[in-house]
Amino acid sequence: MKKGLVVAVCIFLMLGLLLIFFFFFPRSVPFSLVQSIKLPEHGCDIYTGTSFFYIRNLKDLSYIFTDYHHRNCSKYCKLQVDYERFDFDKYDYLIFFRRKPLRISHSPYLKKTQDDLCGIGGIPLIPELKKTEYDSIFVYKISKSKKYRSPGP
Repeated sequence: MKKGLVVAVCIFLMLGLLLIFFFFFPRSVPFSLVQSIKLPEHGCDIYTGTSFFYIRNLKDLSYIFTDYHHRNCSKYCKLQVDYERFDFDKYDYLIFFRRKPLRISHSPYLKKTQDDLCGIGGIPLIPELKKTEYDSIFVYKISKSKKYRSPGP
């Protein structure tokens, strides 16, 4: 009887530790730089804070570099984007304005504490960014996945 109780308590503790580990431990998502796009010195005031754009297709990419860009920049601010580098069959893309990511990760705990979009499907990717700001837009690629999204505001 005593032996069975000890085994049950050990199993319960192990399950508890596994659940805590699953909830709190952040899982990293591998990423690599595709392109760094220099912002013009004058007339462009784009800043997205700690957020980024999650791009799944060429239409979304074109929107970011045309419509969104022109709303936040003067009409003389032109970006040099090499669209040949993008392969939407294999990769999704993350666009960061003025800041570089050190790490991109996800976990249920990060979703609960850093994502303000309740009830929306998908796993939000939470970036850890360098403190330094640059005069560039950084485009990174990750493996194609329908399960990820950018975090809420």
